[in-house]
Amino acid sequence: MKCASGPVKRSMKSYMNYPKNMIRLQHSLIRYDSHMIHRLLGQIYLTRNDTENALLHYEQVMDEFIFDPEFLKEIVLIYQGEGDMGMADKFKEKLSTISQ
Repeated sequence: MKCASGPVKRSMKSYMNYPKNMIRLQHSLIRYDSHMIHRLLGQIYLTRNDTENALLHYEQVMDEFIFDPEFLKEIVLIYQGEGDMGMADKFKEKLSTISQ
C-alpha cells in the first residue's frame, strides 16, 4: 500500500499540468454533471492559483464534501487567496468542529 500512494500522487500532479485534460474534464461535465469532476477541476485550478475558477467548481459540490477535512482546507485556501477572510474563518471554524 505504501508504494501505491507515491505513484498515484505523482500521476495526479502530472495530470493537473495538462490543459488538454482540463478541457476533457470540462467537456465531460456537459454530458454528466459529476461532483468528482467538479472537485478535480477545483483542485487543478487551485494548484494553478486560479482561485476564482477553483471556487466556481467547489461551490457546485459544497454539500457533497462539507465534512471532508481536505476539501475544507482547500476552501479556506481559496477564500484566503480571494482576500475574503470572513469566509475563510467560517470554513476554518467548520474544519475545527469536524477535526475534533
